[in-house]
This record gives sequence, C-alpha cells and structure tokens, in this order.
Amino acid sequence: IGAHPDEVAVTKNVSEGLNLFASSLPWEPGDNVVLCPELEHPNNVFLWYNLRALKGIEVRAVEGEGGRIAPERMAAAMDRRTRLVTIPHISFSPGFITDVRAISQAAHAQGALLLVDSAQSVGALRTDVRELGIDALTVATQKALLALYGTGFLYIRRELAQEMIPAHVAR
Repeated sequence: IGAHPDEVAVTKNVSEGLNLFASSLPWEPGDNVVLCPELEHPNNVFLWYNLRALKGIEVRAVEGEGGRIAPERMAAAMDRRTRLVTIPHISFSPGFITDVRAISQAAHAQGALLLVDSAQSVGALRTDVRELGIDALTVATQKALLALYGTGFLYIRRELAQEMIPAHVAR
C-alpha cells in the first residue's frame, strides 16, 4: 500500500473493518450501495442488507459475468443516490482480479465512495490506494501477508475519515 498520510485502524479481520466503515458513514434513507453478491465473501453482503433494515438504504445487487465483476454492469447500477460501491480486489470465488480502477472511476463520477475487500490481494498484488482510486480498504493479514490469524486493518482516505462519525468511540 502506498505511503500516504491516511488513516489506518488495526482490526481483527475484514468483517470488522467492513462493519466499522459501514456503520460510520452518514447514511440517509434512499441512499444505495452497489455490489456483486455472488462474487463477494458473505461478510461483505449481509451487512448491507442489515443496513437496509436499519437505515432504509437500497442494496443494488449486480450479476457477475463469467465469474468476474463487470465494470460496465456495476456502472449501470450507479446513480446520484449511490453512496457506496463495494467490491473485492480478488473475488472470494472463483478468484479473479477485479478492475478496481474502472469501477472506482465510475463510482467517483457519480459522487460515490469505493470500498475494497483486499483480503485476497494485499501482499499478493501491488495495491496503491491512490492509483486505484480506493476510498477505503479492508485487509486480513493471515492471507498473502502471512501474518497471524485474527489481525487485519482498515484503511480510510484521510479526507473521508475526517468526515465520518465513528461507530465506536473510546471514552
């Protein structure tokens, strides 16, 4: 990950990072999140359906194409109410690399954020968050980083982190 003055939180896994990020965004009823559930790990699917029930957001499920996440399908599902697009850098199954940059450009063109699950990629692929246009990224260190099970981290672009309302605050 490129060396930039951004925010990184140590987490116990990708699921915790995803949930911390999702619960810290200022959701409004009618906002939507775009994802490809069939190619996501369940930890990056069910939390959005929970937020649908809690916050009234819309979940837009995009079908994969030949086991891949098609940037043009993702882009077609986005509009000005899209708050977030979430993708895996490498799909949970069947393990294809996602065109993060293309999806990032489409999301940012609509004013949406891009959240990337990098459990399968960080340590295996060069991952420069600025170059790829990633706003937030979650990592589990036991995969390609070859670290201990039960540790991970959540990266958030500094400008975005400063606008968020943390779900958990130490007193």
